[in-house]
Amino acid sequence: MEMNKPGPEKDGILVLVAEDDAIIREQMAMTLRRAGMRVITAVDGHEAFETYLRSFPDLVVSDIRMPRMDGLELARRIREMSNDVCIILVSAYSDNETLFASINLRVDGFARKPVLPDELVSLTRRCNLHGRGERSLLSKVMDHNPDMFLTTDGERALYVNQPLMRFLGIASIEGHDALHMLGTRITPAHAAKHPDSPQPHAASVSWIADLVRQGGGADPLLAVSTPTGREPEPPQRTFLVRVGRLPLEDTVFSIVSFADVTRIQEERDFYLELALKDSLTGLGNRRRLMDELAKEAVRAGRYAKDLSIIILDIDDFKVLNDTHGHQVGDHVLCEIARIMEENVRQVDLLARHGGEEFCCLAPETGLEGAQEMAEKLRRRIALHDFDVAGRVTASFGVALFDPSETPEQFMARADKALYQAKRQGKNQVCVADAPETA
Repeated sequence: MEMNKPGPEKDGILVLVAEDDAIIREQMAMTLRRAGMRVITAVDGHEAFETYLRSFPDLVVSDIRMPRMDGLELARRIREMSNDVCIILVSAYSDNETLFASINLRVDGFARKPVLPDELVSLTRRCNLHGRGERSLLSKVMDHNPDMFLTTDGERALYVNQPLMRFLGIASIEGHDALHMLGTRITPAHAAKHPDSPQPHAASVSWIADLVRQGGGADPLLAVSTPTGREPEPPQRTFLVRVGRLPLEDTVFSIVSFADVTRIQEERDFYLELALKDSLTGLGNRRRLMDELAKEAVRAGRYAKDLSIIILDIDDFKVLNDTHGHQVGDHVLCEIARIMEENVRQVDLLARHGGEEFCCLAPETGLEGAQEMAEKLRRRIALHDFDVAGRVTASFGVALFDPSETPEQFMARADKALYQAKRQGKNQVCVADAPETA
């Protein structure tokens, strides 16, 4: 082993230089000694680690590519023992893989060969001044990133930045299974809305590890925070989860980022709701009705479930508007919407189809059940006091979905039954005939 004992600079910091090229090693050692530092050297990573165990230097400067043990492995072993020693890695290669590997190992500095004397002295002094006893310079940069992220080998979290640690409520990842903790605190958005749906990643808290295994080819995933049980409960947050791959020799690291898109998602949901809501009554609009009808028709056909629809039209609404004005007409529309909301199930979809026409889409409801529901609504409307408008009635058409027909044909049959009710005297419920078979 080649070892240079500390020189006369008794008060200088102790630096371990690991470099397999003898000329470069001596040049770096000489430069640092002239700057007032004490220097010991090693010819490879294995020797450097043995020297570290005996001397416990303040700072380690190591080449990355060396025989027996490379600089990354040396840094990993040192970090397993201490976070206080400053580590600077030197490489002839400037690439993202090496940079991110250095971040994983909480390295304080990174320099590219050839390292100029002034650059080497400046870097060692800066790292010793700002990094000694603190997190690495690179980690600090990542800790100031507003996004939460971690790096992992697929089995455990190797690095977690400060925003993510704050989210998890921990001061360090030591002694914590950060991947498992994240899996319990953040859930894929689809799984959160439909917990019984067998979607990818939704089965267990291991969904993050599953996503990592897909690698960089995985699509960005929308996820939401889950309740913590703490008081007060933090507001729900929405994250866009991305995975990037970093192949490093025989190991593949992944970077998982969690960008907080809560505000963007809330704005999106707000405008989407506006686009699907009737501005007067607050019920769904025609677009919402047709979107949900298409989904429910597929579901009814696939799982052999009943699906019924009720269409109602206010009787003589034009006369009411002409007699009392549009303000009174709007009041009647809102009151009928309220009556419908109070007399249907939560799973039923209510919509204003247009003008004075309303719809109720009733999943898993047979024809008899839908007819009873329509009759109940008819009676409630007929008995309701509409103030200035006086007595108001409505006519109803009811239909049961047949898998052989399209959603539009289904609606047309209900509409035909509605106008049959109108022709027969209004204020009544008519049931649509079954679709004609070819």
